[in-house]
Amino acid sequence: MHAIHAILGAYVERVRPPVEIRHELDITYTVEGHNVFINEVRPAYPSKTQLRASPNVKFTYVESRDVWKIYWMRGNLQWSAYGPAPEVKTLEEAVAIYDRDDHYCFKG
Repeated sequence: MHAIHAILGAYVERVRPPVEIRHELDITYTVEGHNVFINEVRPAYPSKTQLRASPNVKFTYVESRDVWKIYWMRGNLQWSAYGPAPEVKTLEEAVAIYDRDDHYCFKG
């Protein structure tokens, strides 16, 4: 678990927007069991005080196979396997694929 927080924490700190606009846009991550999400955080419409975290990507660790599956959210709000690389051996590889976003599936 410590490795997950180290990898995602370092990534998020590298890509977060400047402090002065984080009340309008921020990047976070969450860990829920074997699932890891990278989230875009924005004010919830119409409220300007409540924030809403919307996940951009889901990484799922499959312990029995020691792989990380990569999912992107389709327009119908369903998670789908990321076709070009549905699974990788390490979380670092998964984050690198998300960061490159070669097929524009994760970040718009």
